Amino acid sequence: MTETRSPDLREQAISWQLLLNDNPHDSGVRRQLEAWCAESPQHRQAWERAERVRAFARLAIEAEQAAPLSSKSFEQKSPHTRFAGILRKYVSVGLVGGLALAGAAVMFFVPELNDWWLADYSTGTAVNRMITLADGSELVLGAKSAIALSHDPLARGVTLLHGEAYFKVVHDERHPFVVRAASFTIKDIGTAFDVRRVGGHLTVAVREGQVAVKENGSAQSTATELGAGQQLDVDTQNPQGASLTQVSSDTIGSWRTGILSVEGIPMGDLVSIIKRYYPGYVMVTGPIATHTEVGGVYDLNHPLDALKMLVSVRHGSVSEYGGHIAMVRFSSEMGRDSR
Repeated sequence: MTETRSPDLREQAISWQLLLNDNPHDSGVRRQLEAWCAESPQHRQAWERAERVRAFARLAIEAEQAAPLSSKSFEQKSPHTRFAGILRKYVSVGLVGGLALAGAAVMFFVPELNDWWLADYSTGTAVNRMITLADGSELVLGAKSAIALSHDPLARGVTLLHGEAYFKVVHDERHPFVVRAASFTIKDIGTAFDVRRVGGHLTVAVREGQVAVKENGSAQSTATELGAGQQLDVDTQNPQGASLTQVSSDTIGSWRTGILSVEGIPMGDLVSIIKRYYPGYVMVTGPIATHTEVGGVYDLNHPLDALKMLVSVRHGSVSEYGGHIAMVRFSSEMGRDSR
């Protein structure tokens, strides 16, 4: 039987906040929310927690705005004020309804705030960034991604904090280039390769040359060497279940052009990639078959169309609200099709 995964209830609760804030007088939306909360005690708890956090965000912003000017000037130097400023920015611009988005920022973006502070380079929605490192190696940082550089003079490399990056490395046998992602190390053996980190899933694919991938801190772990056209998929919670597959080299790093060409990618990962290019928030409902592998060519310049293309042939649907909230619905039929 195909394993299925329900989307993160925290993400869903945030999405309902955004949707309700944009449609405050829509009784249909309120009925849908009540039905969602009634699905299980966990659903209700997720909603109540989201509402508590939104209330906290409102109090934090009001307190910061009421602070004396001299106090504000001093607090500008503190990370806490930086966080309050982020919340205030979302409230003031009114992107999706003020305080509802502030609550979403607290719950959803706080895990990434630490990455932002650690990052030497990061990107926003639908933005890819070309970076040339001190040794001449080049990388393209994908949308909504972040990296930290190694500051060890004897080591070359970066840490992929989240998202995706494509590397073209200047080879140096005495000083290998190393990419760290989650609990794994990817060591260059003269190559061009792609590393993607989505939640607890890590993917390494080699376009040219070779890399060696090894789990850190495991005495039993041996390095897995990948050559051109090979892809390693790892569940970081279950590294022993890693799979090595052959893929077309031409598809590796294709997202850099704005046209994503993929094969044999988990559906949940593909949805996550496309979400990084959507100028708003994507809400996913229904079970996603975790082991369902999909492929195809998707235009990242038109992410809504890409999502529709992905789900339309799999008993799913996509609806957009207000131009900045996309609701992706997967049907239970999808899980039966993938057995």
